[in-house]
Amino acid sequence: MTSLRRILFVSALCLLAASPVYASGGGRTAKRVTSSPDYIQLETLSAPVAAGYGFQGILLVDCGLDIPDAKLRARVGAMIPRVRDALRTAVADYTYVNYRNGTLPNAEVLAGKMQASTDKVLGRSGAQLLLASMMIQPGS
Repeated sequence: MTSLRRILFVSALCLLAASPVYASGGGRTAKRVTSSPDYIQLETLSAPVAAGYGFQGILLVDCGLDIPDAKLRARVGAMIPRVRDALRTAVADYTYVNYRNGTLPNAEVLAGKMQASTDKVLGRSGAQLLLASMMIQPGS
């Protein structure tokens, strides 16, 4: 596969991941990891890891939001597609700007970008981002 075809393939995957069906949840629900009513579990976020002109893997991130304020939690529930989109964009920004292929992801930098994106889309603070796991799945 030529490098141009790889770039087109990765671009197509990114478009599919950002499709409205996926953004709306597509009828799927995330498995709850806690019984806390303040916690909203989000679906796994992913972003391609590129190096040079090729696709080197995917960064996968599991996270959730701890929101003690019931009004804000209800607002986040209504805005969940926008919140997921902002978080997915933050993860992609991290892989393109801050991540160096072959190194361990920096959880503090990634969490900071994701928290800033969450606060920006909500227009205020109050939703604490909690990282559950992150891993790099190598490409072939």
